[in-house]
Amino acid sequence: MKEQNIKTFQDACNALGIGAPEALPELLQPQNDNIVPSHIKALLKLEIIANALNDGWQWIPDGRTRGWWPWFWFYTKREVETMSEEDKKRINLKDARNITNGFSGVGYANSYSAFSYSSAAIGSRLACKNSEIAEYFGTQFIDLWMEYLMIPIVAR
Repeated sequence: MKEQNIKTFQDACNALGIGAPEALPELLQPQNDNIVPSHIKALLKLEIIANALNDGWQWIPDGRTRGWWPWFWFYTKREVETMSEEDKKRINLKDARNITNGFSGVGYANSYSAFSYSSAAIGSRLACKNSEIAEYFGTQFIDLWMEYLMIPIVAR
């Protein structure tokens, strides 16, 4: 599978012929760290990775074309505290405290909905052409997904 060759953002850039970091869009350059929020940079990187993983395929919302997206499960502090270390590893649990100043965690899960039964849409630019790529995209790049999806909460 091609996705196995794309393990990092740089691998995705190389697969698309972008190559050196200097060739990346200006918004992603380090000198713009104080201008562009980190979640926007993460989204741009995820779009580049999705393009590389999908070999240029893009989802068309025409009612006929199928697309797949990674699904994530958010855990409460209590759930994380009662979870075994084995379970934390199995679900690739990531600690969100360094992003949100909160105590929730996020891990990849192939589930229909969270405990709140809310739904959210993820942009078509992040769609995958099959479920295997979607699962790989969610697990291999979970740190970027967290940076994109988690809203930083500023302590007051």
